[in-house]
Amino acid sequence: MESFLKGSIYRGGTSKALLLNKEDLSNYQLNHIDDIVISIMGAPHKRQIDGIGNGDSLCSKVAIVSKSLDEGVDLEYFFMQVGVNDRFVDKTVNCGNIASSIAPFAVNSKIINIEDDLSSATLKVKNINNNVLFETKICVKNGSYLPDGDMSIDGVNNTYSPIELNFFNPVGAKTGKLLPTGNVVDNIDGIDVSCIDVAVPMIIIDSTKFDKTGKEPKDLLDEDKELLRKIEKIRKKASYLMGLGDCSKKVIPKVCLISKPASKANSICSRYFTPFDCHSTHSVSGAMCLASSLFIEGSIACQVINNRIENDTSIINIEHPSGIIPISYQVDNNQDVRKINIIKMGFFRTARELVRGIFFYKL
Repeated sequence: MESFLKGSIYRGGTSKALLLNKEDLSNYQLNHIDDIVISIMGAPHKRQIDGIGNGDSLCSKVAIVSKSLDEGVDLEYFFMQVGVNDRFVDKTVNCGNIASSIAPFAVNSKIINIEDDLSSATLKVKNINNNVLFETKICVKNGSYLPDGDMSIDGVNNTYSPIELNFFNPVGAKTGKLLPTGNVVDNIDGIDVSCIDVAVPMIIIDSTKFDKTGKEPKDLLDEDKELLRKIEKIRKKASYLMGLGDCSKKVIPKVCLISKPASKANSICSRYFTPFDCHSTHSVSGAMCLASSLFIEGSIACQVINNRIENDTSIINIEHPSGIIPISYQVDNNQDVRKINIIKMGFFRTARELVRGIFFYKL
């Protein structure tokens, strides 16, 4: 049976997603939502030719947005990562890039009303998947989101208005722990790794352990099937150690291969895996996690740069295949590295509405 629902496609940061108003789903049974978004995206198919997913995990995303009933919170959303080659919907994860599109969509869809005379709006948003709270500031005009501006981000070819996001208390977003395994470093299959959970659970590995420079382009890493096999094997074992269980049909924990930065102006270089291929830029949640690891003495990140970041700089710049992603932070350094207090982490993104209309699906 073929039917349709209303929605919009937004670019948020360096990703794209189908954004839906929760009120438009009130007549749908929850157990049908997975099937609906799988059909709309065109999964499972490597090109997602029968849907809108583009055959790319960075575009095979959905967020369901609503006004929040929580005191002091304006909006909330539920994020869904839809498989490309496999038929699954992972609801255990958030996407920091898509987080930047939530407020623009909510304002344009009148989920929340903004006064006409305002030039900016600051909103509190909660991600339901892991109860992470963040604040976002967007430009507005006549009560609608204003995308026009002069800000550019690496990985996007035009300039738009800046969207500022600050994530509060992001430690233990999924596991409740900074160090889910209880260790700063674990050895898996003979390779030392750091398993960190800040904004997203992630496995951090020195790229040289796979005979890589860590500066390789995305395509070269994606073509190395033996590398991808080894990474996935480590990821599955680490997932159990982190208390996340079987991750074969989940996109967390994530993985990044790191190296020293090419420029002294930057902090570290990363190749982030989605996890089934290399990200063309970098996930911002992964960037927050990697940035956090630079404060943890003895972590793989600190070993790679031969240093531990002190709480005396304002920005951590992370190199990725398309440029850099700057992460701001407020950290309360603690003598016990296992109890480091990350008060907030922030970044700037841009967003744009690409499509508004009806989306057909077949059940």
